[in-house]
Amino acid sequence: YINKLKNENLNIDNTEEITVSGIIESVSSAVVEGNTNYYIKLKDDDNIYVAPINLSDKLPFAKSDDHIEMTINSIEDIVTVSKIVFK
Repeated sequence: YINKLKNENLNIDNTEEITVSGIIESVSSAVVEGNTNYYIKLKDDDNIYVAPINLSDKLPFAKSDDHIEMTINSIEDIVTVSKIVFK
Protein backbone atom coordinates (compact mmCIF):
# COMPACT_ATOMS: atom_id res chain seq x y z
CA TYR A 1 0.00 0.00 0.00
CA ILE A 2 2.76 2.44 0.92
CA ASN A 3 4.72 1.57 -2.21
CA LYS A 4 1.60 2.17 -4.28
CA LEU A 5 1.20 5.59 -2.67
CA LYS A 6 4.83 6.42 -3.41
CA ASN A 7 4.44 5.29 -7.03
CA GLU A 8 1.40 7.52 -7.42
CA ASN A 9 3.35 10.47 -5.97
CA LEU A 10 0.78 11.00 -3.25
CA ASN A 11 1.64 12.91 -0.10
CA ILE A 12 2.72 10.40 2.54
CA ASP A 13 4.43 12.77 4.96
CA ASN A 14 2.51 11.15 7.83
CA THR A 15 4.55 7.98 7.37
CA GLU A 16 6.94 7.07 10.13
CA GLU A 17 9.11 4.00 10.48
CA ILE A 18 9.53 2.44 13.92
CA THR A 19 10.50 -0.90 15.45
CA VAL A 20 7.97 -2.93 17.41
CA SER A 21 8.63 -6.19 19.20
CA GLY A 22 6.48 -8.56 21.16
CA ILE A 23 4.86 -11.93 21.54
CA ILE A 24 2.34 -13.04 18.91
CA GLU A 25 -1.16 -13.41 20.32
CA SER A 26 -2.69 -14.49 17.01
CA VAL A 27 -1.82 -14.60 13.32
CA SER A 28 -4.01 -15.17 10.27
CA SER A 29 -3.38 -15.13 6.55
CA ALA A 30 -5.47 -13.86 3.67
CA VAL A 31 -4.95 -13.58 -0.07
CA VAL A 32 -5.52 -10.03 -1.26
CA GLU A 33 -5.30 -9.35 -5.00
CA GLY A 34 -3.27 -12.54 -5.47
CA ASN A 35 -0.80 -11.78 -2.67
CA THR A 36 -0.71 -13.52 0.70
CA ASN A 37 -0.68 -11.16 3.67
CA TYR A 38 -0.35 -12.10 7.34
CA TYR A 39 -2.32 -10.21 9.95
CA ILE A 40 -0.47 -10.23 13.25
CA LYS A 41 -1.84 -9.31 16.66
CA LEU A 42 0.68 -8.93 19.49
CA LYS A 43 -0.09 -9.47 23.16
CA ASP A 44 -0.89 -6.22 25.01
CA ASP A 45 -1.09 -4.28 21.72
CA ASP A 46 -4.32 -3.12 20.08
CA ASN A 47 -2.82 -2.76 16.59
CA ILE A 48 -3.08 -5.30 13.82
CA TYR A 49 0.05 -5.51 11.70
CA VAL A 50 -0.06 -6.51 8.03
CA ALA A 51 2.99 -8.37 6.71
CA PRO A 52 3.33 -9.52 3.10
CA ILE A 53 4.57 -13.07 2.55
CA ASN A 54 7.80 -11.91 0.88
CA LEU A 55 9.19 -10.50 4.15
CA SER A 56 10.11 -13.85 5.64
CA ASP A 57 10.05 -17.53 4.73
CA LYS A 58 9.05 -18.13 8.36
CA LEU A 59 5.74 -16.24 8.16
CA PRO A 60 3.67 -19.29 7.15
CA PHE A 61 4.90 -21.00 10.33
CA ALA A 62 4.25 -18.08 12.72
CA LYS A 63 2.16 -19.04 15.72
CA SER A 64 1.00 -17.80 19.10
CA ASP A 65 3.79 -17.19 21.62
CA ASP A 66 6.48 -16.62 18.95
CA HIS A 67 8.63 -13.57 19.72
CA ILE A 68 9.06 -11.20 16.78
CA GLU A 69 10.55 -7.82 16.00
CA MET A 70 9.06 -5.76 13.19
CA THR A 71 9.96 -2.56 11.44
CA ILE A 72 6.67 -0.92 10.60
CA ASN A 73 5.44 1.91 8.46
CA SER A 74 2.25 3.57 9.55
CA ILE A 75 -0.07 5.94 7.78
CA GLU A 76 -2.68 6.98 10.30
CA ASP A 77 -4.71 3.78 10.95
CA ILE A 78 -2.84 1.55 8.48
CA VAL A 79 0.11 -0.35 9.93
CA THR A 80 2.21 -2.28 7.43
CA VAL A 81 5.33 -4.27 8.23
CA SER A 82 8.44 -3.60 6.14
CA LYS A 83 10.78 -5.99 7.97
CA ILE A 84 10.20 -8.91 10.32
CA VAL A 85 12.60 -10.97 12.46
CA PHE A 86 11.63 -14.05 14.44
CA LYS A 87 13.57 -14.42 17.68
